[in-house]
Amino acid sequence: MFRRRTWNRRHSVFAVAHVVVDGNLGALCFGESSPTLIRSWETLAAITPPGQLRDLGLFGGFEAGDETGGTTLAFVNTLDDAGTLFQMSINLAEAENYPDELMLTMAHEFSHVFTATSPQIDRFAEPRDCNTYYNGEGCYTDNSVMAEWVRLFWGNGLIDQIDPDQEATVDSGEQRCAANPSFFGAYAASNP
Repeated sequence: MFRRRTWNRRHSVFAVAHVVVDGNLGALCFGESSPTLIRSWETLAAITPPGQLRDLGLFGGFEAGDETGGTTLAFVNTLDDAGTLFQMSINLAEAENYPDELMLTMAHEFSHVFTATSPQIDRFAEPRDCNTYYNGEGCYTDNSVMAEWVRLFWGNGLIDQIDPDQEATVDSGEQRCAANPSFFGAYAASNP
């Protein structure tokens, strides 16, 4: 069972990172060069529309320690408070062992990038002032991809069941997925 988004920082170590410049993998800025990381970048670049990789500032690899509840293949996070640049990090060992699953996971993780740029989300809005959906990091703008996603797929009170501060896990979406077959799986039912 793979977890796509969470990362156990206490037991994982960054091993390698490259800067991303204008959507291209740039110079090594931490650690030693990794063929696995380079192949993973090439895969990400092949499945991502031209120009969208400009929202990444770092692409890195980590070595996971002992995890519970699954293995984190990749995750993204912002590099600044305004969400103008992002970092994508991959699990180097699991990337080597599961390249197909990694490709799907990177596509999923990259969706967190293009739906969380400043035109898509207001990171400085207060939850009480949000008219769309507050995801714990900010309020999706009225015309954002995620606001439309919530309107289309999380209606009929489903969105009211979500605690945006709760970690998205397979377990947190299991019951919702069992009750609603329109979800692609329990992780997809954990939150928008």
